[in-house]
Amino acid sequence: MSVIELGLLRRSLVFRKKYFFRVYNTAALVDILDEQQFDPFPPVRNIDIDEIKQTDSLNLIVKPKLYPLVSRVFHTLSWKVAREVRFSEAVCKHGFAQSVHIFGIIIHIFSSVGMHREVHSLLNDIVCHCKELDYDTNDLFLTLMDLSNGVEKSMAVFDVLIKVYARSSFLEDAYNVFIQAKGIGLELDVFPCNFLLKCLIENNKVELLTGLFDAMKHSGPQPNVYTYTILMNFYCRQDIGQAPKQFNQVTEILEEMSRCGINPTVVTYGTYVKGLCAVGDMDHALKFVRDLTQRNQLPNSNCYNAVISGLCRRG
Repeated sequence: MSVIELGLLRRSLVFRKKYFFRVYNTAALVDILDEQQFDPFPPVRNIDIDEIKQTDSLNLIVKPKLYPLVSRVFHTLSWKVAREVRFSEAVCKHGFAQSVHIFGIIIHIFSSVGMHREVHSLLNDIVCHCKELDYDTNDLFLTLMDLSNGVEKSMAVFDVLIKVYARSSFLEDAYNVFIQAKGIGLELDVFPCNFLLKCLIENNKVELLTGLFDAMKHSGPQPNVYTYTILMNFYCRQDIGQAPKQFNQVTEILEEMSRCGINPTVVTYGTYVKGLCAVGDMDHALKFVRDLTQRNQLPNSNCYNAVISGLCRRG
């Protein structure tokens, strides 16, 4: 297939996705439920890396044989049809570059009709395959961006890609997707960014954590109460929260939430009280709990447990 033919195919897909979205959206959900139970992490067959590298160079000049699969997925929006060829098998038969391109089109088809679980599973296949064979995934964002053709509903692919990277421990790749997306003006959702924040905390990636949080504040998506609570919990951890200097940042987070008009949740307050108790500031912790009670914002059990433990330690 020539470059011109490929361009026409992509334009046709975009045109039809826009105008048949409502019809296919409901039909797709029924189709999936009727056909099979959804498997978000299907098994991937082990492929020999030398075999893949040999086929990759050969298949770049061969006429693509996976486009009938794209056509069938487009017309049926069937998950069962999409799973007839697994990504690892496609790479073995048709090469890595062609397989990423074809599966990228299928990913955007599913994304355009809101089938985000399917998008997650396909992206997970690609990322796990790259991880298994130590492939560089830096170009995946650019490939998916090129295939999107600017269709708004396809932009959700990059929210999912951040989550897939983060879940697969490709934290720098997830962070880079965020930076690249913001660099070209994409509007990302706050929830995958919060998920990435949690993963960065779990892996103690402090520099990436602070960089992501600062970028969210300056260019979006704007942090919500969960974002601030995640960050507060990080500074209240036992290995960090023991230092009064670090805990000052927790207080600053609470004050910043107030300035931004973001109401803390009971979990946020519980995290703050736990941090106060961790640094031994029991007087402030008790006063804070009393103030909450007077404002009819009843603390949860974590608050009281933290206070009791702190008082026991103080004796």
